[in-house]
Amino acid sequence: MTFISVAEAATHLGINVKTLHRWLADAHLCLQSHPHDGRKKGISDQQLLLLASQHHRSTPSLPSEPPALPDALLTLPEQITGLQTQIAA
Repeated sequence: MTFISVAEAATHLGINVKTLHRWLADAHLCLQSHPHDGRKKGISDQQLLLLASQHHRSTPSLPSEPPALPDALLTLPEQITGLQTQIAA
């Protein structure tokens, strides 16, 4: 399941955020909390596709996977550990 923010979902459907909220209410669908940050709300990719078909919108193309992190970010934990060791010495 892919989490899509309210703003992204509205953009994919080509509608205003207020319209998206109305469509969700009409379909008896609730916003979901982000899996890692409960402050963020959105919908699943299945819900987006359902809304698109109910309102005769073209099926939006969704990214299949989140973008990969750059190598520089992936090596950050080792760099921090090395710096902590240097500071402790």
